[in-house]
Amino acid sequence: MSESTPVFADGLGRRVVRLDSAEAAPVEHLLLSPDLASHAGFTAALGERVAKLHGRRLTAYARVQRVDTDGPGGVSVVSEYVKGWRLADLLDVAESENLTLDIGVVMLLLRQLLPTAALLSTQIRDAASGALGPEHLLLTAQGRLVLTDYVFGGAIEALGWDADQLWKRLRIATPPGPSGKAVSQRGDVVQVGVTVLSLVAGRRLRDDEFPERLEGLVSSARQKTPAIIDAPLSPGLRDWLMRALQLAPKSFEKLFDAQMALERLLSSDSALLAQPAELDQAVARFERFMP
Repeated sequence: MSESTPVFADGLGRRVVRLDSAEAAPVEHLLLSPDLASHAGFTAALGERVAKLHGRRLTAYARVQRVDTDGPGGVSVVSEYVKGWRLADLLDVAESENLTLDIGVVMLLLRQLLPTAALLSTQIRDAASGALGPEHLLLTAQGRLVLTDYVFGGAIEALGWDADQLWKRLRIATPPGPSGKAVSQRGDVVQVGVTVLSLVAGRRLRDDEFPERLEGLVSSARQKTPAIIDAPLSPGLRDWLMRALQLAPKSFEKLFDAQMALERLLSSDSALLAQPAELDQAVARFERFMP
């Protein structure tokens, strides 16, 4: 068996690609961090969710195959290997190389993300991912978004961590307020909002920017188009983002609500939406800098 160096690491653990034989398809192993692997409630809830979703049809999801014990105290989540780049890595490259994404390209990605993320609740009633940030999304060379780490909802709940711990240790965003839950329909909406804000800003959000500085980040955010090099966010997009982040009246309760509002916005402001070829060009521009 051959194994790659870690292809990505975050608070959940480190991911490696393994090949059992020359004939076998490669698979990705997420080797859980020791504190999560040793948490009985976390691993039990994880195993339950993996079993419940086994065989379900989830298009544009990296299919989870099983949970393995990797040795004494070691636990890994085995998934199909999808060739692509984590949005988190792309954002890190964007920041270091001063690369930007046109707002139209961000909207193309968002139009993929919203309906895809909402698929999970069609398989298990009212189910939520709980992990929809840049660390848990892949972008392929063909410009397709793929969701990973969608089996952790119940496991995240089992940790009993507060919003600050979830953000700083796992980069999982929680809706504001005492009743806000990361693993909820509103939690998924907030996490999509954080992803969009990160793409607009061209970098990952810092430890101290969620949740206290979100409103300021939205207010100061700039949008770029081929015709306009730099401008404030359009009022409609700023309103949509504030509602997604649960910072405005009539905030979105579900991903479907956010999706319908986005389509209304794009139909009234076509300048916000790029052509598919522009997404291809953006991917090709980033690909030169990616491993």
